[in-house]
Amino acid sequence: MTDSPSRNMPIPGGKNASENTRRAEQTAGDTRKKDEEKATKLRERIWREVRLILADILQNMKPQHKDYENVLNERYLHHYFSHRYQQRFTGVDLIGVDGIQQQEHGEEIALHPEWPTSKKASGIAGGMYAQNRPDPDGSAGHIDFAIGRYEEPWLGIEFKLSNGWPGEGVQFDLVKLLDPNNRFRLAVSFNVLIRDKLSGQHNGIEDAIKKAYKEAVTGAGSNQKTPRLWYIVVEVDPKERRIFLAKTDGPDKATEAPRITKLEGTALVEFLHKEWKP
Repeated sequence: MTDSPSRNMPIPGGKNASENTRRAEQTAGDTRKKDEEKATKLRERIWREVRLILADILQNMKPQHKDYENVLNERYLHHYFSHRYQQRFTGVDLIGVDGIQQQEHGEEIALHPEWPTSKKASGIAGGMYAQNRPDPDGSAGHIDFAIGRYEEPWLGIEFKLSNGWPGEGVQFDLVKLLDPNNRFRLAVSFNVLIRDKLSGQHNGIEDAIKKAYKEAVTGAGSNQKTPRLWYIVVEVDPKERRIFLAKTDGPDKATEAPRITKLEGTALVEFLHKEWKP
């Protein structure tokens, strides 16, 4: 008795087909890995340039600086930041990325002023808010600047300037930045407090920073997508300036109080010149 034809016929493609599939999957995986490595390096470069722009702003906030009066204006800070960013990345403007930058960097580099946290027509499915809290029945919030792909940027930046501790205003900024629905990897909250006279004590500011962060984390909800945060508070009066930097480590440490450093002397120099990585 002979075997049936079906048992003797080779499976189409057989072993070669399986090997080809494996190689194709490996190639695709290697390509994705290289693309992600390239994107990570680009994000590091962008973050370094953003940090340098913020450092420029801090240096200009010395009462003796020629631009001191200008930087004590929130709209000026917005214009200054966007102008400096576009200077550092030729081909990037407020309506997108030119062909050369698009081919070289994709959308990681794109700058979006007044980025909406939710906009169905543009494919943005981020946070909705009511009473400064996440609410699926609320309305979209806005981020002063977002960088990256329009539908899902990786960096969010908020500026706030006021004559005293802005309370709910800064807390709502933090809620939007920390909201996992907005999917930022890194977030910056830059706050300027204009004082008639700086007091000798600064514990009140550190306590206010911790309280605002704690309430924002509770309000936003924290999970594996909570971004790392740089929370900068600058106090200025006509004669002096005080700078505080609070940093968090992201998802695994989201519920812990931020580490707060008063930037002066060597600490300020390190902030202005050290290359922090995202």
